[in-house]
Amino acid sequence: MSLYIGGKILGPIFGFLGRTIVGQFSRKLIAEEAVVAIGELTGKGYTASQIAELFVSKESDVLKIIYRGLTGSESNSGALFLAEEAEYAASFAAKGNVGAKGFAIPSQNFEYMIKEGLIKTMNDVNAKTGQKGLEYMITNPAIKQQVLKAMVKVGGN
Repeated sequence: MSLYIGGKILGPIFGFLGRTIVGQFSRKLIAEEAVVAIGELTGKGYTASQIAELFVSKESDVLKIIYRGLTGSESNSGALFLAEEAEYAASFAAKGNVGAKGFAIPSQNFEYMIKEGLIKTMNDVNAKTGQKGLEYMITNPAIKQQVLKAMVKVGGN
């Protein structure tokens, strides 16, 4: 459909502007809500906002405290290692045992993330200290980012 104003055809102009604006808006929505992780159990795709929501607790939630070493190397492309025990998490630190920082996550959500394969578990022995413990490993960059954000909000130990 074309619109005539003052003898000019404006339909193609409005059509181009509409496609451009709508196209940019929809690309922005798609980019913001792109699937960043796929659950191994269900095959469900998770967006960054859905993962972030797993770290939000409600008043009725039972919280689980998880720790990481204070000088971990999660800022690069390596995995983020976490533990339930502060002392064991502190032994992960790249610069020696300098302490650990804790954060709270709803227990049910944490277990769900493990079942979905978003967080891997392993019983391991720390090569530096010889300590044995249960480790949680996160390799997905979007999930690592949400864990680090959660740690900043809580303030840790």
